[in-house]
Amino acid sequence: MATTLRTTIIGGSNTVMEPGYLGQMLAATARQGVNLDIVDNLAVGGTTSAYGLFRLKTSDALDRSDLLIIEYALNDAFIYGDERRQFRHWARIYEGILRYALTRNPRLKVCTLIFGARNGSWLGSVPSIDAGIRYLSDWYGTIVVDISRDLMRRFGRDVVTDPGFYVDQGHYARPVATAMVADLAADGLVAGLALPGAASTLPPPVDP
Repeated sequence: MATTLRTTIIGGSNTVMEPGYLGQMLAATARQGVNLDIVDNLAVGGTTSAYGLFRLKTSDALDRSDLLIIEYALNDAFIYGDERRQFRHWARIYEGILRYALTRNPRLKVCTLIFGARNGSWLGSVPSIDAGIRYLSDWYGTIVVDISRDLMRRFGRDVVTDPGFYVDQGHYARPVATAMVADLAADGLVAGLALPGAASTLPPPVDP
């Protein structure tokens, strides 16, 4: 039996582009019995998690949603990178999104999609933003779909470094690469939704 989830999305230009991964992901989740009814797509190109938190705080979309999708890892890595002080600033923002969203709507499911830039650090080292997303998402019991890791594991380095996989530094090529991304995102989201959700009470903050 199909499930319908009212969904709010925050993110960057990959989530704005149509045709792009998002429309393909909606079709892929529907094929698996999960229909995502978009309440509001608050994504804006060239923005980071800080703007996403602002958008959530100036909207009532979370009150009308069952699911929040976050897609900022790629943009955040460009801005905050691996420098320690900037990373802590980023971590406070990302934790702020999770705490604000779950405080405003304790029944909310949250899923973060991790995308990686062409020739990004994720190809040869542990990426700090991606690792931070995993740590904080685990802390709050939310879903993470690490597209960069899954692409590398399933298709190999030769595919993700192929000149045709991206159209530029930060955008997957349409329609083939975006379809691959969409299928991985749908699989990860559906699997994550089947797991136990966040606790009914928030844990203490990692960074008070």
